[in-house]
Amino acid sequence: MTSRYKLDSAERELALALAESTAAFGAMDLRTLKVRDAIAQLRKEQDRLPEAQAMLKDLLADMEAGGLQADPLYHNVMGSLGNAYLLAEDYPQADAVLRRAADLPVTATAPTAAVDRVSLLANLAQAAHGLGDVDRADTLYRQAQAGYEALHPGGSPDVAIMLNNRAQLMQEAGRKAEAFDLLKQSSDMRERAFAGDHPMRVSALTDVARQALRMQEFDYALAQSAISSILGASGGF
Repeated sequence: MTSRYKLDSAERELALALAESTAAFGAMDLRTLKVRDAIAQLRKEQDRLPEAQAMLKDLLADMEAGGLQADPLYHNVMGSLGNAYLLAEDYPQADAVLRRAADLPVTATAPTAAVDRVSLLANLAQAAHGLGDVDRADTLYRQAQAGYEALHPGGSPDVAIMLNNRAQLMQEAGRKAEAFDLLKQSSDMRERAFAGDHPMRVSALTDVARQALRMQEFDYALAQSAISSILGASGGF
C-alpha cells in the first residue's frame, strides 16, 4: 500500500500488524521491530519527518538496549534515519548519522546488502553536497554511480540520477563544461531507461538544453528543446 501511495490503507494495516506482532511475539522481537521501521518509512512518505526521525531514534535505542546491533535491521534503520534528516535538508545531522551507518559492519549475506550499501553512498553524497563539500560529494557520487552500474550493467534510472546530481554539483562549483557533459550522459541514460514520453526523460532533455544555452551550444540546445516539446505535447507532462 505504501509503494502504491495508498497511505491511509498502509496506516491501517501497519497499526494492525504492530498490535498483533507485539501480542504474539513481544515488543523486542525482530518481527515487531521491522513493523515499527515500516511505520517510520510511512511517516516519511506522509511528510511527517520529525515523527519519522523520533521513531527511528527510539528504534535504534531499543535495538541497542536489546543488544541487536549486529542484525542488518540496525544498519538499515540508521541509514533510514540519515535519509530522514536528508529529506528535511538537515545536512549536518544527515552527514553525521550516515557516516555512523557507513562505519557499521554489514552482513554481506543479507539479501539487500549490496543495494543498501550503494543507497547509503548516494545519501552520503547528497549530505556532502548539501554541506558544500564539493570534492567529497563528487567522490561519493562517483562511488554510488559505480555501485549502481555494477548492479545494473545495462544502465538504470539510478545511474541517470547520479549523473544528474553530479552535474548539479559541477554547475554549483562553476565547472560548466563538466556539468554539460554529465547532463548529456544523464539524458542518454534516461532515454535508455525510460520509454517514450516519460516525464523523467522530458525533464532531462529540458535540463541539458538549458545547460547547452549556457555553454552557447545553440544547435544542440535547439535540437534537445525540439525533442522535449514533441514528447511534452504527446503527454509527457
